[in-house]
Amino acid sequence: MRQIAAILIVLAGLSGCALPPRPGSGAESPIDTTIEAVRAEGPKYDGEYIRVRGLLGQCKGFPCELTPISSDGKPDWGARSLRLTFSHDAPTLNALDSVMPERVTIVLGYLYRFSEITVVGQYDYTCDSAEDVIARQTKLGSPDDITVCADGGAVLHHAMVVTVHHRWPSTAFSRADDARKLIPLSPGTTKTMAAVYRASDGVPVGDQEREYRAFVDSFDDSSAYFCACLKKDCTAQWPTEPQHVPGNPMNPYTCSYAKRTDGVWRFQPSFDR
Repeated sequence: MRQIAAILIVLAGLSGCALPPRPGSGAESPIDTTIEAVRAEGPKYDGEYIRVRGLLGQCKGFPCELTPISSDGKPDWGARSLRLTFSHDAPTLNALDSVMPERVTIVLGYLYRFSEITVVGQYDYTCDSAEDVIARQTKLGSPDDITVCADGGAVLHHAMVVTVHHRWPSTAFSRADDARKLIPLSPGTTKTMAAVYRASDGVPVGDQEREYRAFVDSFDDSSAYFCACLKKDCTAQWPTEPQHVPGNPMNPYTCSYAKRTDGVWRFQPSFDR
């Protein structure tokens, strides 16, 4: 009887031991993989939490694009990319209570834009395959079915940046040799804009000696990007493409969108905030 009792006690103890979480079942136990593997075997990872490493691009608009790391350490623009969403339950939001809700995406984009990062998130193959006719036939039924994906079409939900490995200024990257270039406005126009910028309510007051540059990306000079240098000299470090304008902790400048109405320049908040 004593032996039976001892066995029952051991079994009871064993039954109380929690089993380790299944890989992929949650953010605390993600599957370590690569962007290329997910690209090749999407259905295998559908609904699973994965951990991938890559280069975050422009983060323009709602979604951000995480691209494979090419041999030269820059984004592989030719590869299909995972698009990740900075979810509202990302822990980074805990330190951003003062940020207006409508600017959360801009702020988070600023923090991680143009950096090599490791991200954990839940992969959604349905949205990733929405434009794949074969995938739609096998998974969703008829090719005429319409799939509407939330979160700007993002395929990584509840995404969290867990590590930042390296950062670059925005000007280290170019979309292509034929990318649209910024056109500098004249020094006179820039000087006029600078005076309004320094006097604008809610805009940080600039040092009188601070360098400024203004740019347009078309021949319409009533809408412009106005940039202020954050250090003593920004020579050869100013943005040259529209994708360089949004903020980045490594940028030596900060830019705002400006529009001329009835001859008066008006500024929106900096792309960094």
